[in-house]
Amino acid sequence: ADPSTITSTGSTALHTAASVGASKEVIYALITNCSSNHSSLLNDDTTPLYLAAQNGFTHTVEALLELGADVSFAMPTTSYKGDYHVTSLGENSQKFIDVINSEPGNGAEAIHAASEEGHSEVIKILVKYG
Repeated sequence: ADPSTITSTGSTALHTAASVGASKEVIYALITNCSSNHSSLLNDDTTPLYLAAQNGFTHTVEALLELGADVSFAMPTTSYKGDYHVTSLGENSQKFIDVINSEPGNGAEAIHAASEEGHSEVIKILVKYG
C-alpha cells in the first residue's frame, strides 16, 4: 500500500499509525521517508496528534511533536462532509451515501482530548511542548 494515499475523508497512514500507537520509528519513517504530513486533517478537523493524545500514546505524541506537529492546533468549528455506511437496506444490501455532519467542530486541542480520557503523561508532554 502507498503510505502517501489520502482517503476521501482525509485519512492517511499517519492518522492510522497515530490512532494505534505506532512506534517512534514508524512515525519518523512516515514523516521523513514517506512525506506524510503531521498537519493533515481527518474529516477536516482531526490531526494525527489529536488521535495519539486521545488514545494516550505518549511515545507517538512525543514523536509527532519532535517532528513539528502543532501542539496548539484547535479543531475547526465548521461542519464536514463524509461517507455514511448503511447496512440495513434489505437482504445482503450495502450502500454508502454522502452526508453532511451538521454538528460543528468544538475547537478542541490535543490536550483537551488527553484530559477527557485521563492521560496525564500525555498532558505533561503537551504542556512541555506548548
